[in-house]
Amino acid sequence: MKKPLFHYTLMAAMLAFTATSTCLAATAKKSVYKISDSEVQEIKQKYQQHVLKNYELVLSSNQDLLSKARELVKHPTEENLQAAKQAWKAARIAYSPTESFRFYGGPIDAADSGPEGLLNAWPIDEQYIDYIKENNNSGFVNNKKILPTITKQSLIDLNEKDGERNVSTGYHAIEFLLWGQDFSTKNSGERTTKDYSGVGDIEKRRGQTLIALCELLVDHSNSLVKAWQPDSTYVQAWNKEPAQEILRRILVGITSLSADEMAGERITVAFEKNDPEHEQDCFSDFSIEDLKANQNGIVSLYNESGLKELFEKADKVQAQKLSKEFDAVTVGLSKVTGSMDSAILDKKSKDRKHLMNVVLHLQKQAQIISRIVQPWSIELNVQHE
Repeated sequence: MKKPLFHYTLMAAMLAFTATSTCLAATAKKSVYKISDSEVQEIKQKYQQHVLKNYELVLSSNQDLLSKARELVKHPTEENLQAAKQAWKAARIAYSPTESFRFYGGPIDAADSGPEGLLNAWPIDEQYIDYIKENNNSGFVNNKKILPTITKQSLIDLNEKDGERNVSTGYHAIEFLLWGQDFSTKNSGERTTKDYSGVGDIEKRRGQTLIALCELLVDHSNSLVKAWQPDSTYVQAWNKEPAQEILRRILVGITSLSADEMAGERITVAFEKNDPEHEQDCFSDFSIEDLKANQNGIVSLYNESGLKELFEKADKVQAQKLSKEFDAVTVGLSKVTGSMDSAILDKKSKDRKHLMNVVLHLQKQAQIISRIVQPWSIELNVQHE
């Protein structure tokens, strides 16, 4: 039986309405949250305050490390050696969160003046600095021809000379001077107070080197505190940058630390090399705590800078996924009970499995951030699955 014309007309109208509704729904899903000027200004201010607060903590912890190093050299007792080691660990816990402020050419890693390479270079060739098991006379501490006079500037001049592993400054050079070589997956290095308590010239040079390196840490962290003061030249320029560039810099710092450094260089590369020398804190066995502090830095920056509120407005679903990835990394690192070098050497260990799972979540948290900001045409150079 032939249907009346109005039936087909009605059906066409209904289909057209359905198609239009679907199109509107799709458009709504793809709508881009427009960031207001006031939101950007708030993020700029909160970021600057957060960075400054953290660098002030770094400066304070480095000053304490210097004080403990001086006490060790003056009175080389086991108690003072342990106190200096604990001060070094505290300094790392303060510094590692600030690595989320790197990677965009800010004061910490500006091409012409950034002190990052003098603060945190690794891996290092320890025999460039001091004696090793195979050679009691190696290193500039033992060789006046390499370094006739130990000063802060002469140590800077030697840093990465003739090779990037020829590190003569920073946290990891100090770490080696406090712990010595590490030959065990169960214990850290076991340098003794004899290396500072002897009356010979070498013991004196070793103490001079330790103090000068700690003084450099104080100098460099003080320069970062000054650079992030509200009235500094850098902050004045920072405040004039457009919203897109401000967000790009902040998020480059977070995603680069997460995916490239933590997931890549500090875990995956170390496992691929199968060499404890590629562990970041290979003398003190403090690498896992450093990773925890790195992640704490990412999460605290996200929560305290206004990014969390912005992301929740822009894409609540992805923001919730990001929070879950943050938690997954934190929980994953807390499950690691042994040292990094044991996980590197034992491919079947539970710790290694935990860390490889952490790698996946570190990558995912960077990918989610990249996905959230894509509608704002912010490119973060994050690899997606």
